[in-house]
Amino acid sequence: MEFIMQFKKMALTAGVTGSLMAAAFAAQAGTSATLTITGLVTPSACAISLSNSGTLTFDPVSIEALPESGSYTMTPKTIDALVDCKNTEQA
Repeated sequence: MEFIMQFKKMALTAGVTGSLMAAAFAAQAGTSATLTITGLVTPSACAISLSNSGTLTFDPVSIEALPESGSYTMTPKTIDALVDCKNTEQA
């Protein structure tokens, strides 16, 4: 349960950071951008399976919706994670 909560926090943080960076880029370039964040859980002592292939999709954020300073909170998203440490071969 603790892993799932930590993963939700990481996913939310990554989504917020990614959206803010994409919005800043869009403001400068006058177009939109897609930011993809990937990661790897190591060591591979456990097998991890994520729903939706580990992809979270956040709604677009307009530059007008962002405050001039401070932070912007996006709608939280969740992802199911299955962690199996019993049946994993260790190198």
